[in-house]
Amino acid sequence: MYKQVRTASELAIFYSIVDFVWAEKSYARERFEGTDKFLLQAEDGEWGAVLEASPLEKSDPIIRELFSPYIRDLSVVDIPTIAVLPQYRGSLGTKAISLSVKYCEEHGYEHVISVNNPVFFRALKITYKMPLTRIDQAINYKGSPFIPAILHISRIYRNKSDYPWLFYPQEINEKRRLPRWTVIS
Repeated sequence: MYKQVRTASELAIFYSIVDFVWAEKSYARERFEGTDKFLLQAEDGEWGAVLEASPLEKSDPIIRELFSPYIRDLSVVDIPTIAVLPQYRGSLGTKAISLSVKYCEEHGYEHVISVNNPVFFRALKITYKMPLTRIDQAINYKGSPFIPAILHISRIYRNKSDYPWLFYPQEINEKRRLPRWTVIS
């Protein structure tokens, strides 16, 4: 289950998860305005992962410049953030990827641009068998090497039965309590 971030307290939870995961990976912090942000709920009821989708014009200028030669005339969204707390990796990682597919189908996006750490890129390619095109060698982004890729997401939502890991999580509409570990200042 997931919830779109709409309140200041939900935004604080979103960034507490991002900040924890980014610090763990030694990535530089980043904040994007005007993006759709989502919280994903674990089986224990806690918020354990996040997803962020950005219209191209709101993306990091470095990313827009990197991808611009490859995405002319394509229906594209940037997914700058998928972050999963360590105890929820696996199940919530799959939910976050599934939610990105659902988001793209609902908004008419056919391709996703993203820069991925090498481990996540390998999972997308081998575990999830996502149709993707690597556009360049690894680049230094957020202080670490990342692999830029275009994910041909419409191939997934047009052929759902070919992706047994895919399911569309349900949206939560009621208010949720804050997780125990979140500190809001």
